[in-house]
Amino acid sequence: MRDEARAGFREALEHFTHRRYREALRGFERVHRLAPSADLWFNIARCHEELGNPELAAEHLRRYLRDRVDAPDRSEVERRIEGLVAEARGRAAIAGRPQTGSLRILTAGDASRVSVDGRHLSRTVLSDAVVMPPGDHRVDVTLEGRVPFRARVSVYPRALTRAHVEQPPLTTYETVDSGRPWTWAIASIAAAAAAVGGTTAVAAVAGGCDGAGCDRIAEYSLAGAVVTSVAAVAAAFLESGHETRSRSGVDLAASK
Repeated sequence: MRDEARAGFREALEHFTHRRYREALRGFERVHRLAPSADLWFNIARCHEELGNPELAAEHLRRYLRDRVDAPDRSEVERRIEGLVAEARGRAAIAGRPQTGSLRILTAGDASRVSVDGRHLSRTVLSDAVVMPPGDHRVDVTLEGRVPFRARVSVYPRALTRAHVEQPPLTTYETVDSGRPWTWAIASIAAAAAAVGGTTAVAAVAGGCDGAGCDRIAEYSLAGAVVTSVAAVAAAFLESGHETRSRSGVDLAASK
C-alpha cells in the first residue's frame, strides 16, 4: 500500500507540475486515503487554490496546520489563510449583489406623462437615470396634442440605456398645389367657344351654311369666348394656386 501511495503521489505531483489541477487534486486525495499525511492537506489546498476555490483551499490549509504542529511555515500559511478567506468573502458579496442597469428617458416636453411597465414615473424621478432590473421594459409616454409613444426598451446589467422619445403633433397642416381647377375649366370653355365661333365663321365664308344663321352662331360663340376668357383671367387672380390640408401625426410619422 505504501508503494502504491508513493506512485500515486509522484503521478499527482506530475499533474500539478503540468497544471492539470483537477487530476492532481484527485490524485492527492487518493494518496491521502492510502497514507494520511499533513503535507497532503497542503498539496490538496494548493490544488483548490489554483482551481479558484479559496474557501476550500483555506479549509485544507487549516487542516495542514492542525496536523503539522511543528510547521516551519506556520506564520506564512496563516497569512495565506486570511487572504483566502477575504477572497472568498469578496466573491460571495459580488455573487449576492443585484445586477441592475439604468434607464434614462428623454421626452419632448416637461408635461409628458411617462410610465414604465405600467408604473407612472414622476418628473423628479425622470430628472436622472432610473435604476431597473435587466431585461425588456415597456415605455409609454403621452403628451397632450402629440402622438402617444410606446416602445420596448432593453436594459442591460451595469449599463445606461437612453430612450429618446419622439412625439409628432396629432394633426399638422401642409400646403399643396391645387392646380387652379376653376381657372382651367373656364379657360377650356372659352377655348371651345372660340373654336366654335371660328369654325362657323370659316364655314359662312366658304358657303358651307346659311349666311345669316352662321353669322349669328359665330357672333354668339365669339362673344361667349370673350366673356369666358375674361372670367378665366379673373378666376386666375382670385383662385389661389395652393391649398392647406391637414394630416394626422401618425401619417406623418409613417411617411418619414
